[in-house]
Amino acid sequence: MGLLHFVKSFINTLRRLRLLNFFMWNASLGLYTVFKIRNNIKIVGAENIPKKKPYIMIMNHSSGADAYLALAVVFGRLRRKFITVANERSFKKDTIERAFLLALDTIPRLGTGDQIMKKLAEVICNNQIV
Repeated sequence: MGLLHFVKSFINTLRRLRLLNFFMWNASLGLYTVFKIRNNIKIVGAENIPKKKPYIMIMNHSSGADAYLALAVVFGRLRRKFITVANERSFKKDTIERAFLLALDTIPRLGTGDQIMKKLAEVICNNQIV
């Protein structure tokens, strides 16, 4: 049994047991701790983030690490799960990255801009963060 098969089985088991979000929150919190120790990050303006209302978080990131930092801070530290859009290349091959993106309910960037915006509007209408 390969690592990919193990990861997918583990994620599916957590999903069946309704523990996936709990696991992903703990993993994100661990990631936050690593960023905090290694990079001494500081959260500024958290009081301005709505507690119960959905919102759109827009990132202009310059490296792949920025996506992990957003996951660590928003999901890990602030305890707010969010839905994001990722490049379609990340979904083409059956990889560990794809398994985790699907576990996080990531939407692949497929189709036209209008089609993606409709999917994101559905997320907002379901009271979730984009």
